[in-house]
Amino acid sequence: MTAQRHSSPEPAGADAVLRRVAFWLPLVICTWAALGSGLPSSAPKVSDVTLHLFAFVYLSAALRIAHPGLFVVVVALIMAAYGGFIEVAQSFLPPRQAEWGDLGVDLLGIAIGLIAHYFFGEKVWRLFLRLVRL
Repeated sequence: MTAQRHSSPEPAGADAVLRRVAFWLPLVICTWAALGSGLPSSAPKVSDVTLHLFAFVYLSAALRIAHPGLFVVVVALIMAAYGGFIEVAQSFLPPRQAEWGDLGVDLLGIAIGLIAHYFFGEKVWRLFLRLVRL
């Protein structure tokens, strides 16, 4: 994947707000889950690897949709830094522990998310907007 900008201009109005909420709100929730005591006990039991992979696939594609003017490489670096931050922060939190294998899964999720966005991102976003506006 090359370091290219998205061809369309920055979104404006309600579209821009929805795009940004679709990234920033899940980012806050993921950060809370990663740095807190984990998911509630009522949440379905899913492996840690699956959670990391899903979170980083989604967040990487969503960051690209929320801020299409960012270079792909910049998005990848931002998300990799976020994954590293989570692992370092967890090493200082008593109920949590850093697992550097998780960072590897995060990097895989970033790659999958950016590739998925390249092929499907804007198409999925337009479908979402049509469904929301029904």
